Amino acid sequence: MRRFTRSSVQFGSVALLAFSSFSPAGETFLPDTAVDLVRYLAPTPPVQSEANRAELAELLRLQATRTPAEVAYAQADQKISVFRFADSLDTARFKESRLPITARFFARTMETVNGISEIAKKSFARPRPFVTDTEIHPVLGKPTNASYPSGHSMSGNLIAILLADIVPEKKAQIFERGWVFAEHRALGGVHYPSDLQAGRISAALIAQRLYQNPEFRKELDSSRVEIRKVLGYAK
Repeated sequence: MRRFTRSSVQFGSVALLAFSSFSPAGETFLPDTAVDLVRYLAPTPPVQSEANRAELAELLRLQATRTPAEVAYAQADQKISVFRFADSLDTARFKESRLPITARFFARTMETVNGISEIAKKSFARPRPFVTDTEIHPVLGKPTNASYPSGHSMSGNLIAILLADIVPEKKAQIFERGWVFAEHRALGGVHYPSDLQAGRISAALIAQRLYQNPEFRKELDSSRVEIRKVLGYAK
């Protein structure tokens, strides 16, 4: 997966400092208003601004150069699930069937992210790139909600933060996978690059708030024990 570089797109003031089955009951660790992302994220560029045009140009570049293998990988990453990270851990053992505690914990965490994300999306109300520019042809499902910040980036980067805490032996690979998960949304034509950056910042803000929640920490520790046992790591 190629990286977005400053030479390929300049974000200007927007240069800020890819759903699984959620909890059946819609139970979350935090209320939707627990993290005020609107307060901390940069504003989006006006649609007709040079910054926005530069981002669209980057998406068109990705569209022109993406390979079938990249498209297939991005399409698979439409499902937000901790188990999409098996390729950074252990594809044979990191499976939902072997990790039921982990599956429930991350489903509840992603439900938490979803509620917080939607408040920010409604406030920023940034149109999706394929709405702004009809030359953008997504290869992913077209979301009907707003573009900024990216919920997939938020979720993927938060999963990476938590997995890296659980399996620090694989920290580099896990964080790389989290960003690739996010980048697939731009490659697929449904998010601007700055949406992804905003999602990355949001993930860190949400993680900080989650770690203050005793119930979250208790379930995280249970997931830690299960994952490390299944993957064969010492306690």
